[in-house]
Amino acid sequence: MLSPDKKLVYLALEATREGSASFVHVNEIANGLRARGWDVTLVQPAYARFKRSPPLPVRLLWLMALQVKMWLCWPFQCRGSVLYVRNHNLAFPTGLIARVFGVPIFHEINGPYDDVFITHAILRPFQSVLIWMQKQQFRWATGLCAVSPQLAEWARVQSGGRPVEWVPNGANTDLFHPDAQRPDGLPDRYVLFFGSLARWHGVTAMIAAASSAHWPAGVDLVVIGAGQESATVQDAARAHVHIHALGHVPHHRLAGYIAHAIAGLVPISNPGQRSETGLFPLKMFETLACAVPVIVTDFPGQADVVREHGCGIVIPAEDSEALARAVADLAHNPDHAASMGRRGLDLVQRDYRWPVLAQRTGAFIERQISAKTPG
Repeated sequence: MLSPDKKLVYLALEATREGSASFVHVNEIANGLRARGWDVTLVQPAYARFKRSPPLPVRLLWLMALQVKMWLCWPFQCRGSVLYVRNHNLAFPTGLIARVFGVPIFHEINGPYDDVFITHAILRPFQSVLIWMQKQQFRWATGLCAVSPQLAEWARVQSGGRPVEWVPNGANTDLFHPDAQRPDGLPDRYVLFFGSLARWHGVTAMIAAASSAHWPAGVDLVVIGAGQESATVQDAARAHVHIHALGHVPHHRLAGYIAHAIAGLVPISNPGQRSETGLFPLKMFETLACAVPVIVTDFPGQADVVREHGCGIVIPAEDSEALARAVADLAHNPDHAASMGRRGLDLVQRDYRWPVLAQRTGAFIERQISAKTPG
């Protein structure tokens, strides 16, 4: 039964750090629930405050200790609370204890099983055990929240038919808007990529596109972020005067870079078929919230949004020539690009603001708990 004061414990075993998509998602949902009257306690490892996480064995012990501490404190501090868990294999003990003691538990699912093995290849030998642990958590859950319709259907199958709600990423429209001030030092005309420089974010395709004969003259490529492909971007910036590697920019300062771009780039690829369960990336909505069109790769979710609402261009994955042509199309047709941007802004304002998504999350939790409450 839901506590009258609507208490929720949000367990995020992943270290969410300022500037990461996970940090934004967790804190926007938590703050949105608080604004709707929920008493939200965020539980996450203390090393989330560090610049770097400790070695893997230390992290594993830390995550187990964190869950033990949470459950020891539960009768005194969290009685009557709902558990909301950001999807993590090692939340298995929490899923088991919640099932034994009848604590309502919901899982937020941001990707299929393979995501963890793409990021941490060292875990491949334990794949079957870790997948089983995750699947059991889904089957024990009171309900599941997934970030794309395709992932919601996948979760429904994996969980044996547990209730699932689609709650995508969104944008903070107080922070991301068309009137954000332009930072100093930017080129006159540019397209922008911002986010982690992971292998599946299309870094190689962007660099190749900027070197293509189809890339429009007078348009620069600005890249914000850090990660696995940082060296690739830095090398390209040294070799080409129209490529700019800006490194990390705090999340609260990104809007100015976005709002004055010709387009935002979202050229995600598909390692391990991870993108086939749907993509609703944070950067797409934050770009659209600034009335800037997006160029996205052709995967469910992001491509569906762009096609249905006419707020950008869809290209094949890992096709640098198609990316260069899309940039040229928007650069040479500014009125058309502006109309795309306005449609994207209207869409975000209507359907993809974080308060709307937090309300959807809270309403789903309340429905599922009410359905299980006698009378």
